[in-house]
Formats: sequence, structure tokens, C-alpha cells
Amino acid sequence: MAKWTLNECCDTCNCLLDDQGQCGECLLPDDYNNIDKPFHYNQSGIECIDYIKQVLGNEGFIAYCRGNVMKYNHRAFYKGNPTEDMAKAEQYLKWANETLKEIHK
Repeated sequence: MAKWTLNECCDTCNCLLDDQGQCGECLLPDDYNNIDKPFHYNQSGIECIDYIKQVLGNEGFIAYCRGNVMKYNHRAFYKGNPTEDMAKAEQYLKWANETLKEIHK
């Protein structure tokens, strides 16, 4: 498994480089993307968002998603890429709605 250092960043995207000097974000396989399946949130085949949902349960996960919708909407125009932040807010809203549908079948 790659080790991450705090000192080395990618010249292209400013993400951390691994111990071999490679950027996981820039070398993404086709099934990863920055919005709904970031490379850095999938280690050893476990999606971070799935783990969070499992730990929090459905109702806690919905609250978590709603909080992230607010966060990404709030900060969208204070960071470098507002389109990406708005897409992330949209993704969290989608996950919240999917989970609501699971509860209210």
C-alpha cells in the first residue's frame, strides 16, 4: 500500500503524492472520479461512504449527507472550483434521497 507524505504535492492538482512520487488523483482508473467515487476514499476495496453509512445507520447517514450538502453549497464560491463543489453537494443530496427511499419503501 502506498504511503502518503505531507511534503510532496502534485504539480497538476496539488494532491498528495505517494511514496513513489505518483498522484493517485491524476492516475485515476476510469471507475473513479472526484465527485462520487474519489480514489483517496477507497482503500483496500472499502468505499469510505459505505463505511460511514454502515456505522451511522440510515437516519444518521441522512443527517450526515444533509450536513455535507450545506457545507459544499456554503464553500462553493470560496474555493477554486465551484462547479465541483456544487456537484458534490448534488451527490450528497442524491445519497440522502436514495437512503430515504430505502426507509420509506
